[in-house]
Amino acid sequence: MILDYLCGITETTILKYEALELTLKHSPFGIAITDRDLKYIAYSDAWVTLNSLEALSLTGMTHLDLFPEIKSREDWMGVYNKALDGQSDYSPFNVHHDREGNPIYTRWYVRPWIHKETNSVGGLILIYDIIGETVAEVKARVLRGEL
Repeated sequence: MILDYLCGITETTILKYEALELTLKHSPFGIAITDRDLKYIAYSDAWVTLNSLEALSLTGMTHLDLFPEIKSREDWMGVYNKALDGQSDYSPFNVHHDREGNPIYTRWYVRPWIHKETNSVGGLILIYDIIGETVAEVKARVLRGEL
C-alpha cells in the first residue's frame, strides 16, 4: 500500500510541494495553514517572526495553544468557525494589543482550504501582516499637510 502511494506521487506533485514550501519560506506575510482543529500543518518564516514565536516549535501545536486568549473572544472564534463552514473573512485594518498593552496595527485574511477529493473544508489559511509602519507613514503625511 505504501509503495502504491509512493508510486502515485508525480513530478508535478513534488514541484507543487516545493513551490508551496518556497512561497511560505520567503513570503513577507505571516501565513499559517491549519487543519480543522487549527493544528499547524505549515507556516511561513514571517508567521513565526511577526508573532514572536521564534523560541517555539509549532509542530503539533494548535493556533489556540499559542494564543489561548482567542478562546474567550467571540469575534475571533466566530471568524474561525465561519471559515470552517466555508466562508472567508478579511480585515484591512485591525488594532489589537500585545501582552504589554501596546497597540499593534494589522491586516488579516482567514479562508478555508478545500480537500479536492471530498470537496470539504480541510482547515484554514491564516494570513497576517503588521501595518504599523504604514500607519506611522500616514500620520507623518497628515502632520506635513500632504493628506
